[in-house]
Amino acid sequence: MKKVLLSVNDKNNYSISNLIIIIILTLTTVSCSKSDDICEETNLCQNKITQEIKDLIYFKGNERASIVLINAQGGPGYQLDENTVNLFFQGYNTDDVLMANVHQSQTQNFNPFINNDITLEQAVNFNTESVENLLKVIKFFKKQGRTVYVLGVSYGAFLTQELIAEHGVDVADKYLIITGRLDLNDIVW
Repeated sequence: MKKVLLSVNDKNNYSISNLIIIIILTLTTVSCSKSDDICEETNLCQNKITQEIKDLIYFKGNERASIVLINAQGGPGYQLDENTVNLFFQGYNTDDVLMANVHQSQTQNFNPFINNDITLEQAVNFNTESVENLLKVIKFFKKQGRTVYVLGVSYGAFLTQELIAEHGVDVADKYLIITGRLDLNDIVW
């Protein structure tokens, strides 16, 4: 009889297949159980939402979803709108969707606005800060390879238009802008 290191036949083919599956599962389980530092250092946890981004948004849905719907809320108001995000998840299949509402400057810190008049220059600066928040959140999800849709309603429509004007239409994948005029004077307050 001829000696062979490994011979494959119907009987041990099943065992070899199981062994390969066990090895693959073991390797993936061990590599997925690493600490958060390893995830950040090696980019193994690509779709994890960082605390910096969590501080800028109210979100609901699958955190690892391939589709992200970002809402630029109307207003300006002093509270971050959670209702729009919550309503979206009633009655829709949202297994592969993450929806986020992005903080605007006045929802992050409303103190400068309470019982105070603000100057035009301050208003422009607050608006710029709100657009930068929106940009930061969009870029974060795009960098992860996700499809990003932006919904801008009322004041959020103006922020979304400013985002496009300042940073280009390719920042997000698609936009839906509702009740925001395109033909306004350069400065409207």
